[in-house]
Amino acid sequence: MRITNEIENITSKYNCCNPNLLRYYNNTTKQYEDLPRKDVEKLEKIKMEKETFFSNGIHIIHDDFLTYKPYKRYDLILMNPPFSNGDKHLLKALQMQEKGGNIVCLLNAETLRNPYTESRKELIRQLDKYDADIEYIENAFISSERKTGVEIALIKIAIENVQEKSDIYEKMAKAENVDDVFEDSTYLDVTDYIKSMIVHFNVEVKAGLELIRQYRALKPYITCSFSDNPYEKGGILRLTNKNGNSYDQISVNEYLKDTRLKYWRKLFSNRKFTEKLTSKLQDEWREKVGTLSDYDFTEFNIQTEVRTYSWTILCC
Repeated sequence: MRITNEIENITSKYNCCNPNLLRYYNNTTKQYEDLPRKDVEKLEKIKMEKETFFSNGIHIIHDDFLTYKPYKRYDLILMNPPFSNGDKHLLKALQMQEKGGNIVCLLNAETLRNPYTESRKELIRQLDKYDADIEYIENAFISSERKTGVEIALIKIAIENVQEKSDIYEKMAKAENVDDVFEDSTYLDVTDYIKSMIVHFNVEVKAGLELIRQYRALKPYITCSFSDNPYEKGGILRLTNKNGNSYDQISVNEYLKDTRLKYWRKLFSNRKFTEKLTSKLQDEWREKVGTLSDYDFTEFNIQTEVRTYSWTILCC
């Protein structure tokens, strides 16, 4: 009962996959039974039972978990795999959740206590890797429909979401010999700081422009409909800017202006440039920075602004 209550609390919060749902409740025998393969009459009855599943928001999507190749991402895989090959089922679940997600599994304890096969050994390595929480429970199913007194392992695994990497950004960064996104550094002098910002600006702009180009090239393949009606051929996915404007309607120049402004603001908010300014002058420069989005973030333009900047400081 404790396990049941715990599972009910979990499934009410998550987008859940249950690999072992392919048993149905027989209203005549009042028992859960395996889906038959060839019995037409039983399958017809089961079809009616499946309608109950659908009405409750449950979808039967495949007939063999081990051959299931999902595109969908699940918050939680909740499973009670067959005792005979539970190791393979749990390894499959781990593969599905490798980019992030949770798994709760009721596994035959013998699978872990006696790892004599390669798949069992690999399972133990994976459980160690993800620091799985394992609780051994004796006589867990003694009062269930299929009474058994075997010991089971209640396994809980929480896999952190993997930070996705951008092939586009990495390609542009490699071309400019940039290792990562721009970060402030107290160790760089003003000249090196500016050069670092310019390089990162160029990488970010090129990556963003390539993303827009790729989106436009991909759009004909991700339409909402196969219809030739232009009003029904909008994209399933939309690429928008910070104002919610789609890149179908606006120019890439808006992206450029937003990115330029981001870097100009960053440059003139750095203490290397502002520490000698009064609060009034800092406010004046913040207002001026807003007009620089029409200027590329280049060494020439920066030097021009810095000279004006230095002249202002000198006049103070």
